[in-house]
Amino acid sequence: MAPVALVVDDDAAVRHFVAMVLKSAGFLVVEAANGAAALLALATAKVPIRLVVSDICMEGLDGISLSEKAAEISSDIRFVFMTGFADNERLVSVSSRFPVITKPFVAEALLSCVRLVLAASNTHGPGE
Repeated sequence: MAPVALVVDDDAAVRHFVAMVLKSAGFLVVEAANGAAALLALATAKVPIRLVVSDICMEGLDGISLSEKAAEISSDIRFVFMTGFADNERLVSVSSRFPVITKPFVAEALLSCVRLVLAASNTHGPGE
């Protein structure tokens, strides 16, 4: 069975682009428009979601808070963060704990980051 990834971004165009890239790489993809919807998807998934690609800055439950709450659901969930804000203190803090890609990015940059995260956690994605 293909691995399941959750894509979280309040910008629908970015969310759909990331979902399309991951689907083309063999992932089953669930989309969420905000952190609260993502947390619900993680908590109610019938198949474990092991990868979350999330924006950092979102209204309400932001990406970092989402990762903290996701860890309460499962310690096996891996995160890749996206941001359009490359020069702030929060980014420095986040990038010391998680992989972060800066928007805009190309599909191969995203897939490369995802492969590294999954390989490091021994949770292999498609074609691994």
